[in-house]
Amino acid sequence: MRIVSSEQVESDLFKIDIGKQITLLATGLAGTDKVVIEIVALTSPGGPSGDLCCPGPVSLPDVGWTAPLTRKCGCDASQAVELTATDPWAVLDAPQEFWLRARVVADTMSVVEVFKQDTNSTMFGS
Repeated sequence: MRIVSSEQVESDLFKIDIGKQITLLATGLAGTDKVVIEIVALTSPGGPSGDLCCPGPVSLPDVGWTAPLTRKCGCDASQAVELTATDPWAVLDAPQEFWLRARVVADTMSVVEVFKQDTNSTMFGS
């Protein structure tokens, strides 16, 4: 499923379901172009104002903050999860049930697309 088309800069929010994994693949990356995977926290929605007969507007959740998703590399270092021209894919199995999004950081002339697929790979077999 395509989650970022060439006209977009970021994807809609998505999750990794419990016990599942996803594979992300970017096409069209060149040079220093990259796709940053971010963890997203939503604001709490507000209930309707007014009373039962005449409810007011409802405040929908919005993006409260974002941070780059990181992975552990080596003993103590962590590294941002990014898709690049030389490493255009990533298999993610964590964090599960947290909102994520893919954000393209590329030259305006680049035609970058990002795809998400549910996958099921095992490292050691079953």
